[in-house]
Amino acid sequence: MFDDLRINGSLGVECADNPGVKSPRWWFGGVSSSVVATVMAPLDIVKTHMQTQSQKRDILETARRIFERRGFVGFYDGFSAAVLHQMTSMNIRFSVYEAGRQYHFVEDDSYLGKLLLGLVAGACGSISGIPADLINVRMQTDMKNAEHLRHNYKHIFDALVRIPREEGFLALYKGGSVATLKASLGTCSQISSYDIFLYFYPF
Repeated sequence: MFDDLRINGSLGVECADNPGVKSPRWWFGGVSSSVVATVMAPLDIVKTHMQTQSQKRDILETARRIFERRGFVGFYDGFSAAVLHQMTSMNIRFSVYEAGRQYHFVEDDSYLGKLLLGLVAGACGSISGIPADLINVRMQTDMKNAEHLRHNYKHIFDALVRIPREEGFLALYKGGSVATLKASLGTCSQISSYDIFLYFYPF
């Protein structure tokens, strides 16, 4: 079967001559990342609490305190925001990168071009996902605040309405410059480097 596949140099496989082979879809990245977010949500919230706590606690102690405050559901605080972040940010990163490769904005043997395309794709994805990422962190850590200081967002859409109304639209993009830089470098080093290696070792 592998002898019949023709690699086009990007992250996907050219399937025009192979009707039995399924080609990649733009939403694959977002769905896959959402599945990962579902499994990793408890660890993610424990990590966030450990990063923001004033008193040093280990993983088990931090997890115990989350369970005491909110029960099992507490490990999925901010989950709706996490899924929206994956479905926007990750989808756009993959889509922009693949579009650039399929329309030949970057040549197959252009390493610098692939790295630059990765930077652009990461920035585009990050800009779209910053609000959801910010809301995710707020929802994850809300239980640690005093009652009168809690945001008490019901879900991601409640937060998307309330934050601009209460704090202004730009509040959705707090920390956006750092998030964009992180996503750009991450996409560049991850997707672009994978694509470069795939060019030399297609299987």
